[in-house]
Amino acid sequence: MSSYDRISSRLGTKSQLRKLMRYLQTNINYPLRSYSSVVNFIKYVEQTELGRPWYCAEHGIYQIYSQEFIADLINLLAILNPKNLLEIHAGDGLLSYYLSDYLSITATDDYSWEMLTQGKHFPVEKMDVFNSIKKCHSDVVLSCWAPQHFPLQNVLECSSVRYLVYIGEHKLYGATATPELFDYPHFMTEAVTKYALCRSDRDFDTGNPVLHSGVYVFVHPKNEHLLQKVKY
Repeated sequence: MSSYDRISSRLGTKSQLRKLMRYLQTNINYPLRSYSSVVNFIKYVEQTELGRPWYCAEHGIYQIYSQEFIADLINLLAILNPKNLLEIHAGDGLLSYYLSDYLSITATDDYSWEMLTQGKHFPVEKMDVFNSIKKCHSDVVLSCWAPQHFPLQNVLECSSVRYLVYIGEHKLYGATATPELFDYPHFMTEAVTKYALCRSDRDFDTGNPVLHSGVYVFVHPKNEHLLQKVKY
């Protein structure tokens, strides 16, 4: 059965179906929408058997952005006071694009995922993580949905890095980090995390969703004192 037929079987009228198909063709991350609009969008998509995971896969979406999420992320990064802010695994550059109106940021990706949209929204230099840090002398590194099993803890071993800002799944789920990363000093930023939505969330249409992602700040053990200065 085709995707269209599967959707049709769940929705009765042609007008409902046309509305839903318009939703499915829309990228929820661009342009930036309010959190309430994003939640309503997700609830509507989840009326279908295909649901949000299928929708996110179709659009290459991992983290779902909102105006509130981006605003609070900017506030967090400003508190960290980066001299050389770097986004790694930046993909299409959309996150850096949203941040660049307020912060100076460099975006890189090794292009190993062979995405056709690499650098679509913001210049993304083709470079691996550790050469990027070395070239940019990065003191704050931003990672949003790193490839599974990538050793993000090694970023904290780079001498120039003070903070790693991690956006991805919690330790309990762990698709975007290794258990070793969570052995490093860190805290979850509740102000940003409360707006964190992602492709792995479940049961959103029940009113009691299981949310899988968060925003964390990590430091090297020798810099643990820095966490006390920036909790947000």
